[in-house]
Amino acid sequence: FEIGNRYIGFYMADVSGHGVSSAIVTVLLKNFIDNRLEKYSLRNDLTILDPVEICRRLNNNLKRENLGKYLTIFYGIIDIEKNTLKYANCGQFPFPAVYDGTKAFYIEDKGTPVGLFRNPVFRQGETPLPDSFSMFFASDGFLDILENMSVSEKSDYVLELVSNEHDSLDRIIEKLDLNKKENLPDDIT
Repeated sequence: FEIGNRYIGFYMADVSGHGVSSAIVTVLLKNFIDNRLEKYSLRNDLTILDPVEICRRLNNNLKRENLGKYLTIFYGIIDIEKNTLKYANCGQFPFPAVYDGTKAFYIEDKGTPVGLFRNPVFRQGETPLPDSFSMFFASDGFLDILENMSVSEKSDYVLELVSNEHDSLDRIIEKLDLNKKENLPDDIT
């Protein structure tokens, strides 16, 4: 989502469990982000640009609602003028993969899930971005379809998958035969 003319915000989240209560948390997350965007536009409230503050407030909201749910989230802000990514990774795995046209690498930063603890510690990271790049995010359900591999082998395979500049997301789905699989072990994003 655009934040003014200078920033692009995005997030990848995975809510614990399945069913109606997990869907409610997904709606709460979307409404929370929409509300912060509106406050930025109407009142110049800069919270939307602060990944750690977003995750802290979201954590407080989830704990207050007492739904018994938590979520992992990678929340990022791309500064178009500086060509940097500011982010907080709150338990999201696999890590985001970046392909710069030559090599693929992970933005490896572990963190605490949101909504799990009353006073979690969230960390902010910042990294320069290549002039041209693609970024790949997947939920942990994606790793579950890579059978008969260790976690390390799965991580290496994901980097290999995203290292071809001619491969679109459709091509990756085709390589993994995702359209042909009927029973998946978990949600895949």
